[in-house]
Amino acid sequence: MIIQQLFSGLVECTPDLDIVPDLARSWEILDNGRRYVFHLRPEARWSDGRPVTAHDFEFTWKYQLNPAKASPNHELLFDLRGARAYYEGRAQPDDIGVRAVDDLTLVVELEEPVGHFLQVLACNMLFAIPRHAVEAYGPQWATPANIITNGPFRLEAWRPEECIVLVRNSDYHGRATGNVSRIELTVSENWKGDEGLKSYEAGTSDICVFSSTAPETIEQARQQHPGEYVEMPDAFTSLAFFNVERPPFDDVRVRQAFVHAVDRVALAEGVFRSIVSPATGGCVPPGMPGHSERIGLPYDPERARQLMAEAGYPAGRGFPTIEAYYMGALRMTQHLQQQWHDSLGVNLQFTFMPSDEWREQQLWPATHLAINGWTADYPDPHTFLSVAIHGFVPSWHNADYDHLLNVARHSTDPIERIKVYQSAERILIQEAPIMPLRYTRLYYLLKPWIKRYPISPFGTYWKDVVIEPH
Repeated sequence: MIIQQLFSGLVECTPDLDIVPDLARSWEILDNGRRYVFHLRPEARWSDGRPVTAHDFEFTWKYQLNPAKASPNHELLFDLRGARAYYEGRAQPDDIGVRAVDDLTLVVELEEPVGHFLQVLACNMLFAIPRHAVEAYGPQWATPANIITNGPFRLEAWRPEECIVLVRNSDYHGRATGNVSRIELTVSENWKGDEGLKSYEAGTSDICVFSSTAPETIEQARQQHPGEYVEMPDAFTSLAFFNVERPPFDDVRVRQAFVHAVDRVALAEGVFRSIVSPATGGCVPPGMPGHSERIGLPYDPERARQLMAEAGYPAGRGFPTIEAYYMGALRMTQHLQQQWHDSLGVNLQFTFMPSDEWREQQLWPATHLAINGWTADYPDPHTFLSVAIHGFVPSWHNADYDHLLNVARHSTDPIERIKVYQSAERILIQEAPIMPLRYTRLYYLLKPWIKRYPISPFGTYWKDVVIEPH
């Protein structure tokens, strides 16, 4: 959220999820989608007055692909020609398909056509950083004393665990339709529960954003401030992942039985007090391009018991002990345990483990079942149906599914690409290597004097916020 205010990319994702020019004023797509030529704005400046150039982008992307830098976002650049080979030590930096022809011209070459490439470029992880500052200060370039930015706002103050103050960048190159000149952000590790709501009600905050907040607090805000309460779909889906290489989940009937046994409407309404939506559709959540409604396997305990009996586990008899983990939402996990016990006669014990730790310990091969989730990095089904699925259930393969993903990935027709992804997702849901559980939403309170507050799951557009005198 803060990076988006301080930095800019070649393109911008609008609140309507369209891709529009930002630092790149225009571009051409050549060689059937394998080559892009971006033309940068000559007026764009870093906050120290130096011009933003194509060399900054070439430097940034090669910097991120350098294994020694350990960037967590390097895979977003693997579509570039030679990028994966360089990261794996099989190529040189000059082999990577990004080159500044001059200060204002950036040529990007891909391994193959990628229909969602411009959407990926809108991720703030691929925004340029100032080459001259990194070369001068190394990792210290981004400290409060040295940071150089180019976004719609500049950093005025940064007091860790206290506040961040941003002020309007008068030299901003882009279009800004709002009137906000200063933003003060409270920073606190203790900003949880109802503390944000108390600040809002005391008049010390114009906006209260609810993140990782108890359902009770969100419901309280909705009831007490109905005229100021706003919610919208997020780009997050909670999921159960089945390891199809390990019995009993190598049997599609068992996976389908576990899905049929879960009442996701009761999960959303009972456990989360309706502040989330039941994931009765696919993996791609509402609000994302390609979301498919009501394609999920329905809640059907009788069908679930029948499938379990066919698989050799009538009333749960003979069901093996399994290794199960959850990465958050204890109450949701307990709800699932109860439903699987009541409908299938199985008793599951879950171990809590943070997602990063679970990945670092490489526990997936020994895991039968995991409860986790995925947030989209960019507004295209690829981030869920390819990146998330291949990351969380790497052992699941279906020839028709893989073929459709390949067709969609290379399609440059956005309407056709979405249709193909939706066809692939129907296969995914029927084969049930995953089970969508809930779709989250964004929740916030806005004071009446905030007349315009554009937002999407992929951006907070403070440059376009309008506040009336009050």
